[in-house]
Amino acid sequence: MGAFYRFAITVASVLITAGIVWFVLKQYGQSRPISPYQTDLARKLLNSQTPLLFKSWATGMPTRGDLFIQTRFQNNQWVIGDTDHDLQSFLTEHEGGRILLEVNLSSTSKAGELKKIINETQAEAKVIFTSRSDGALKDLRELSPAWTFTNGEIFLARFLSLSSLGLASTMEIKADVFMIHMHNLKPSSDWISILREAKRQNKPIIIGPVTRPLEEYSVQGWWIRPSSRDI
Repeated sequence: MGAFYRFAITVASVLITAGIVWFVLKQYGQSRPISPYQTDLARKLLNSQTPLLFKSWATGMPTRGDLFIQTRFQNNQWVIGDTDHDLQSFLTEHEGGRILLEVNLSSTSKAGELKKIINETQAEAKVIFTSRSDGALKDLRELSPAWTFTNGEIFLARFLSLSSLGLASTMEIKADVFMIHMHNLKPSSDWISILREAKRQNKPIIIGPVTRPLEEYSVQGWWIRPSSRDI
């Protein structure tokens, strides 16, 4: 019986210690000052009265309104998706909305040319830079800190993990816009806590790709991708 009591006391001590650590971490997260910095674009997105619908652009569609496009470097230029439509012409033609721009950055040596395009087209005020790769976003932010960026998928996975432990507040969202990348996710009740925390940290929120807005979530933007029926 003595061994059992010693074991029980050890387990109880571990649980009490874990509980204290959890409480301290949670208090630290909730009391940590929230950075007041926001880009102008992020501030406008946060204060928008209705959510923006970033529609996936395809060849033949008008280059106006709120759009989602992908860009990659090919044949010595930045192009749109799998087309030969060059990014600089697209940004010059685009009017009347914002652009959610997913950057496929295979080499940081090409990032300088992207910066040149953004500067020459004066697109910084309307482009939100996103990528599934946290590394690509880090490289772009180091190149141009004043641009407006989302988080990548690795950050999102870590954020969801901490949220499942009730510790979402311990993770600072350094991105200008918090994004839930839906490529490998389905809507979950876990989202409630991370969306609440993103709002507490004064971050506008974008979710996508989806075929339609999900009414149960109040966010600032949706990346809309056509369903197979619409194609």
